[in-house]
Amino acid sequence: MPGAWDEFEQAVRAVLGHEIAVAAAVRLAERLVAAHGQPLAGPDRDLTHLFPQPAALAVADMTALGISKGRAATLRAIAAAIVADPHLFGAHRGLDETLSGCGRRAGSAS
Repeated sequence: MPGAWDEFEQAVRAVLGHEIAVAAAVRLAERLVAAHGQPLAGPDRDLTHLFPQPAALAVADMTALGISKGRAATLRAIAAAIVADPHLFGAHRGLDETLSGCGRRAGSAS
């Protein structure tokens, strides 16, 4: 994805930001990172945690963070798919191959 350092983080941020204000999406991401990210040994100003790993989010309870049940289920599914195949979002894959790894096909509505 353009501008993404990490494809998993970008996918999570896309789900968090879907159909809500940017400021609200940022707050959800901050809560998610604070709750499930690994704290840095030496924080650098506002940077205190690493973004959560897929294995952590695959089993995370996000209800107390203000993340809707549907959004949380989507995030857990994406994380579980990345745990199962760490290269799922690799640039070497086309759309059909990537979506088939998520249990979907291109053009399917869900």
